[in-house]
Amino acid sequence: KVMKMREIPKVKKMEVIPERKPVSSLNEWSKEIQSEFNYFNKMLRKHREKGDGVSTFDLTDAMSKRRRRALLNTMEEIYKRYDPSGTATSTLGETWIELNLPFETYSHLDRHSHLLFGASIWILDQISSCEGWREVYRLLPTGEDILDELCYHDVWDSQYAYDLIYSVEYVLHNRNPIETDGAKYERVLTSDLLARLSNAGAAVEKDQNRQNYEALIAMIPQEAIDLAVVHFKEAFWDWVERYFEHAEPLLRAVEACEDKIRESQLTFNRLTDLLNASIDRVEKMRKSAGKGNRSGTPKLSVLNKPKSVLELAAQKKQAPLAFGEFPAAGMLAPNGQDPERDKLLDESIDLSIKADRMHERIDEYIDQANSLQTEIRKYSMHMARQGRIMRDNITDIKGAAISPMEPLSIADPYEMCFALLYLIEKDDDLPWLYGAGCGLMGEVIETLPWGIIEYDEMDDEAWEETPPPLPKSITIPNPYERNYRMKDDFDFPRNLAQIIYEETGCILPRNLHVYDSKAKMLGKYGIRGKDAATALMLMSTLGMNRRSAEALNFDADLDFGHDEMEAELREKAEEKENQAISLEELRAENKRLKAALHAADKENRDTKKKMASLKTAADREHRELSDLREYVFNQEAEEEAPEEEIDETKWPYEVRRDTVVFGGHATWAKGIKGILSGNIRFIDKDLIFDTGLVKHAEVIWIQPNALSHPMYWRVLDTARTYGKPVRYFAFASWIKCAEQVVTWDQSLAQ
Repeated sequence: KVMKMREIPKVKKMEVIPERKPVSSLNEWSKEIQSEFNYFNKMLRKHREKGDGVSTFDLTDAMSKRRRRALLNTMEEIYKRYDPSGTATSTLGETWIELNLPFETYSHLDRHSHLLFGASIWILDQISSCEGWREVYRLLPTGEDILDELCYHDVWDSQYAYDLIYSVEYVLHNRNPIETDGAKYERVLTSDLLARLSNAGAAVEKDQNRQNYEALIAMIPQEAIDLAVVHFKEAFWDWVERYFEHAEPLLRAVEACEDKIRESQLTFNRLTDLLNASIDRVEKMRKSAGKGNRSGTPKLSVLNKPKSVLELAAQKKQAPLAFGEFPAAGMLAPNGQDPERDKLLDESIDLSIKADRMHERIDEYIDQANSLQTEIRKYSMHMARQGRIMRDNITDIKGAAISPMEPLSIADPYEMCFALLYLIEKDDDLPWLYGAGCGLMGEVIETLPWGIIEYDEMDDEAWEETPPPLPKSITIPNPYERNYRMKDDFDFPRNLAQIIYEETGCILPRNLHVYDSKAKMLGKYGIRGKDAATALMLMSTLGMNRRSAEALNFDADLDFGHDEMEAELREKAEEKENQAISLEELRAENKRLKAALHAADKENRDTKKKMASLKTAADREHRELSDLREYVFNQEAEEEAPEEEIDETKWPYEVRRDTVVFGGHATWAKGIKGILSGNIRFIDKDLIFDTGLVKHAEVIWIQPNALSHPMYWRVLDTARTYGKPVRYFAFASWIKCAEQVVTWDQSLAQ
């Protein structure tokens, strides 16, 4: 039977990646921005039930459109600032889009860091120096219980009563109808309503809350508002400049990799052309030789044990060649009977090997480019969430060009909180750039007094213990020793308390040593000597002021309806005239009882707050103890976990709540990371601990079997400082541990 001759298949060319072009037109950028947002929306809807992630990340139709418009409007500004020569490629714009895709929202920031509270303090600072500023009370809520809807945190200000600041925050909080994101948290800054309005402040329906807000803003001197806006925009672009300064080496490295890929692909295609031409010539020779062979059998020999990629091709025999594969060895083997043909075959084999090596090199360059892109995404994520790169982020990024950053200089964080709110209401583009905007506000938050660790009066041991002796380097003066003289008043030396009173009308506390026990703590920050003495005196003065006793007999609540009470008392005095009870005695008794009632009511409210705090702490610690008991029981009962199989219908799972995991062996960590994604972060046991790891988390999970005692106690103490719940993994199996996380995550979502 005559064997049919088979042809040697051709090798396919590669599709060469296009060259990066200089800055594109705004129309092209608009398409690119739309494409990126569509892709992100698609991923959210795929991994989150009922698409609630779209709302959580402020990606409703209106908000997504407003954010895309802000990106497009600032694209020219980005190239103008960071590529004045016009030589940069599209990498710059793509990175700007990447940064401002959703990593964080203002709702999340305000929930943790009370941005509106900071804006309220700045507003009071501005209007309190204006004539007639007390008119502000007409705009504030009159019922104390109405403030309960705001998030409580323990802050005492030396200039304004706590309830006064909260009352101003209430006006800011309710200026527009309240919306909630997908996680059922309130949006108090940007919102779907504001995104739909071209001029938010003028277009919102003028209910009483809106009128109060506009009247409050009108009380602020316009020059103060204008200056706040200028300072915000300067800080915004300072932050963006620092972002690109650290990102530029990575961007250039990506471009260099792409140039190498493109050059190698062109070289591969040239080799392919030469190889295919050689194959054509060999085919012609073979067909010609076949015509002279009556049996019809081609005179081709097969190489034994061919090397390199030819071995793979030989195994496929007559199968069509895939991308990057080359002709089988048997198809090209020389037979020693035709020198010209053998020479062509040698050249073809040489070209095949060269093309194969070039293909491998292209794959290496692609891996490098993907790795760099991953680093850029991690860099953008950390910058958008925390404002800057800290030491603990470096191990995640692993970029040689990235280094820890010193914080930006923020002169007045309260002013920045107000400016963000004001610019949102004025429909400015900058606040709608969530990556840069949230990154900047992350820096601002770190500057606020409560931005790193929140004070808890119940944990302040300085008021319960006798302070230890101060170090010799710190001397707090006796405020009543007459050590200070004026040249023209030598006969009347003053003490410190007198000088302060004569200049301010204020009396110093009698005890300036309450916080002497904090001297060692100040030393850890480098505050020593005179600076430490000043800080300790300030701490004692402010602490005394915070706890100052009130004259309850003159409390505003007690004097309410005074005229009506006077008339009632006179009437009662006349009725009891025969019993010799005077009007003055009735008034004094009435005030005494009301004062006692008010004091008891205030004490009751304070007690309720403390009891609620204690109950929360007790419930949390009970939960921790229960977890630990279950963990110990399971460790005693559980044998070494066998290799586990993953149910692909159930995993992976997208974690919704901000979750941080400490501990776990390398094998355990590798397994659980493969099936849990989303808002979850796994902290390596060798990572330098930073309180920021715990600060923004909603729950802390601990795997005790691979966590050092010092790290364990630091995590636990920090979590208790921030009031964060701590859970313990009860199993060695990483799949069972993942199921614990899923159960907890879903319970919070309900």
